[in-house]
Amino acid sequence: MKKIKRAVICILALLLTVVPVYGDAMIVPDYQDVTVDYYVIVSAPDGGVNFRYGAGVEYDQIISNMIPNGEILHIVGERTASTGRAWGYTCYQDMWGYVALSQTSYYDMAQAQAEAAAKAEAEAKAEAERQKKEAEAKAEAERLQKEAEAKAEAERQQKEAEAKAEAERLQKEAEAKAEAERLQREEETKAKEEAERQQKEAEEEARRLKKEAEEMKQKNKALFMKLIVLAVICLVLAVTAVILIIYFYKHKRKKNR
Repeated sequence: MKKIKRAVICILALLLTVVPVYGDAMIVPDYQDVTVDYYVIVSAPDGGVNFRYGAGVEYDQIISNMIPNGEILHIVGERTASTGRAWGYTCYQDMWGYVALSQTSYYDMAQAQAEAAAKAEAEAKAEAERQKKEAEAKAEAERLQKEAEAKAEAERQQKEAEAKAEAERLQKEAEAKAEAERLQREEETKAKEEAERQQKEAEEEARRLKKEAEEMKQKNKALFMKLIVLAVICLVLAVTAVILIIYFYKHKRKKNR
């Protein structure tokens, strides 16, 4: 809207500057001119019209350069030269003089102003449409950008979540592996301790059995000695008994004789 207002103000300022330059307040000096009030636009075949002190080519030029084509002049007086050509009295660059009307074309200021206003309105409308389209395009771009950012953020969060889940999975696997290794070490330690304990028990049992065997050997040896002694005693008793029996037998035979 600021651009539209600026364009309208520029066009109105242009129209206001045209009027004072060729303005309605211009006063025609007391010459033998026909008082008129209209506008012309310079449209000479050679690119411009000379600005002279009087109505005729015999008068000197006020300015060295011609008034170029496209300049709008406010004609306030007309005079016919001796050659029959019509000249218009006007003001250009704050100086008064004559221009050959044959080198100009009628210019409808009201129509020009209306056209300028219509053009300004059309330009303002076009500017409004352009700004509307720019605003819509900007809004669409912002929407697409927000969607892209939201999508990128969602993808980033999804990737972060996947990475976090993967990290947690790997951590759990590592913890499980560490726990399995710990349990394996504990089992190995227990198995080793159990083997050592069983080995110690076996060694102690072997020592105990060896000791018992030695004790049993000692006991058997003692028993064997006792048995030998008993056998000797028995043998002695048997021999003694045999001797006694023989003795009694001989003694009894002697008595029987």
